[in-house]
Amino acid sequence: MSRLTLRYTLDGSDRAREFSRPHAKLLEVRKIEIVRVSAREIPSQLDLQLADLARVDGVGLTNTVSENDTVLATLSRRERLILCKADRPRSLYNDVIEIVEGCALVTDASHQFVIIDLSGRAATEILSSLTPLSFESSIFTIGDCLRTVFADTNVLVIRSEDEANYRLIFEQTLAGYAWRLLEDAAKNV
Repeated sequence: MSRLTLRYTLDGSDRAREFSRPHAKLLEVRKIEIVRVSAREIPSQLDLQLADLARVDGVGLTNTVSENDTVLATLSRRERLILCKADRPRSLYNDVIEIVEGCALVTDASHQFVIIDLSGRAATEILSSLTPLSFESSIFTIGDCLRTVFADTNVLVIRSEDEANYRLIFEQTLAGYAWRLLEDAAKNV
């Protein structure tokens, strides 16, 4: 089955957008496949199968990141988001369709989101200035993934690699606004 993946970008160009200061860096991330799974209620067996696909350990399945950088995010009890690099031998969408077998709606959501990496020694301070959450390393640990309010928009935040690296996932329509807020906050830190 051939697959057409549309990818909206921040500025419509072929290059990933980047902004850098000595204490912070913003980078638009490309080539990520995103699949949304929705149902009236996600059965626990389906959660376990999705976790196995993402190679995420644990039965509680809160928002988690696997060792291979695949993210299984619980957006609500009715909705999951799975993100992975687009260099898989087989499409994530096709794999999820096989698992779901008609018990949930599966959507290729790659075109609905823009991903921005925020890193640098001021990354936590920048993010804290725009969200109501605490990003202290004892509370929001490496590999954690959560959804929060970001300057009157929604964002999915993933803490990756070390204490000063975050992956921010915004709805495509709000990504330009979010980028400008992040850029402005980085200039003022």
